[in-house]
Amino acid sequence: MRFLDNVIEVNKYPLPEIEATTKGNRRIGLGIMGWADLLIRMKIRYDSGEALALADKLSAFLRTRAAEASARLAGSRGSFPNIGKSVYKGGKMRNATVFTIAPTGTIARIAGCSSSVEPVFAFEFTSHIIDAKLQDIHPLFKEWKRDHPGETPPSYFVTAHEIAPEWHIRTQAAFQKHVDNSVSKTINLPHEASLKDVEKAYLLAYELGTKGITIYRDGCREEQVLNKTEGGIPRQPDERPDTLNSITDKIKTGFGNLYVTTTYFHQKPFEVFASIGKSGYSTMADAEAIGRLISLALRSGVDPMEVVSQIKGIGGSDPVFTEGGLVTSIPDAVAKVLERHFGNGSKSGEPAAAKRGRDMGVSQCRQCGATLPDEKCPTCPNCGWNKCS
Repeated sequence: MRFLDNVIEVNKYPLPEIEATTKGNRRIGLGIMGWADLLIRMKIRYDSGEALALADKLSAFLRTRAAEASARLAGSRGSFPNIGKSVYKGGKMRNATVFTIAPTGTIARIAGCSSSVEPVFAFEFTSHIIDAKLQDIHPLFKEWKRDHPGETPPSYFVTAHEIAPEWHIRTQAAFQKHVDNSVSKTINLPHEASLKDVEKAYLLAYELGTKGITIYRDGCREEQVLNKTEGGIPRQPDERPDTLNSITDKIKTGFGNLYVTTTYFHQKPFEVFASIGKSGYSTMADAEAIGRLISLALRSGVDPMEVVSQIKGIGGSDPVFTEGGLVTSIPDAVAKVLERHFGNGSKSGEPAAAKRGRDMGVSQCRQCGATLPDEKCPTCPNCGWNKCS
């Protein structure tokens, strides 16, 4: 507390107004890091009632002791000048605020402990720092593996993505009860998280009295600082059945008409074949290569809209205007076809045309979007899908 108060005195301020405000309130923030390590050493799961009770007890202790230290400093150094306008009016207090929980990612790594009040992101992970990649293993996990070779880690070795968002928020709220300023805490959401999941997180944070939350959906950015490198079987493309239903779209490009065939398996897009005629062997090869790579992604479980986001808008030498707007290249044309079927909020297993028809009360094929005959168990005249199968 004395050190933090001293910093206010020796700091160099860029403007007189900043110096006046800082010294008028003398806000400081004693902090925390290593919370997850403490729980591991005590063999307590991060997402448990016992952990929440300990968080409440620990943060109350720190807040009380920090306030006592600030009051003692006020006895020898004087209270902060604006105390008469604060909740401490009539008392003695050196600092308007004394307790905070700041982000400590880098310094926690230097210190060899977990960051802030965060759970361990991953016990084995890769950090992307500028142009370098750093492989790392958490010290407590490394120690446990050394002493228990070949054994399965106990349940209290839990990582950020194994903890439900609700427990992330409840942990933050437990500390927030005793924190003057705010709590730096990331609510880790899985890659599959929906808008509803985000809404639930914000509403719970509001109900529990947090000052604000930060959420992050894993993999939502092409590059992110921390990436899990824990063991696991790499995702392998699904095997192709002998027979699949498909639909074929024609779209105009600067090289001629492009024909894009999309096959379906378990009512999800499974492959894409792209072919273009009368345009030369290299152009045909490019179209085939694009189709093969998209097919590999779809067969490996990648959402088609993720594919669209990667290839949409790629420029080429012969852009052309079509009924659907500007087509800048063959990859852009393929993206427009996929977006036509799977965009506008449509899930990967339901083409957009089918969704629009369902919303209007029209019976349409869930696989290709074609209008179905008005029958009890209609069969799609386009792709052969049967409603009752």
